[in-house]
Amino acid sequence: MHIDKNDPALFLGKVMIIDDDRVDQAMCQRTLIRARLAEEVISFMDAEKALAYLRTPPGGAIDVILLDVNLPRMNGLEFLETATNDANLIFAPAVLVMISTPLPLVQKNKFSGMSCVQAFLDKPLKVEELMRLRPVLQAAHCD
Repeated sequence: MHIDKNDPALFLGKVMIIDDDRVDQAMCQRTLIRARLAEEVISFMDAEKALAYLRTPPGGAIDVILLDVNLPRMNGLEFLETATNDANLIFAPAVLVMISTPLPLVQKNKFSGMSCVQAFLDKPLKVEELMRLRPVLQAAHCD
């Protein structure tokens, strides 16, 4: 599918998906592209490779990161802590945290305390949820 970069529906811009489940990754990417919500989608199976990419993104900064909470080796919280503390990273202000089941309140509060976390979404990703987030994402990118 050809995506027109001037189309106002492309409100997510360049999206990074960090998820260790290939099926979830593919479904997320397909949802973003079919709904014309992303200009470009880049996917990673683990947080370390995503961090390496963010240190020198060849195609420019990432606008939105869709991050799985439960990742092997470095989980979502560890990724966010590393990303927000590393001055060498080109890190976007908006991060969506995708989850497969509702998070316990204690765990959700850990993420909520981080200014880069804008929302929590359940898997599988739904276009309707992303559309409701449009004002939040636009505000984050205008700050």
